[in-house]
Amino acid sequence: MKDVEEKEEVQELGRFAVAEVNRQVQPGGCRLVFRRVVAAEQQVVSGVKYFLHIEAGIGGGAGPTRWFDAIVVVEPGVGSRRLLQFRPASAEVQR
Repeated sequence: MKDVEEKEEVQELGRFAVAEVNRQVQPGGCRLVFRRVVAAEQQVVSGVKYFLHIEAGIGGGAGPTRWFDAIVVVEPGVGSRRLLQFRPASAEVQR
């Protein structure tokens, strides 16, 4: 996808993915702070599957920047979103 940093829907899916991961963090654990989606692809299945490359800060946002890959499925009409995968990225995406 082009211009993902300007597409609010894609940025919102990145926020959703980080929020879902943070919901699973134990008290006192290291939470992520969403910064932006820097790259994305989409695949039409029974909904739309988004492959996101996310930039996030560690521990309150002032910490170091890390990159993560996430897969989110959006089911149109129903309005539901599901986080299928969230893992550290192997490298920063060169834009």
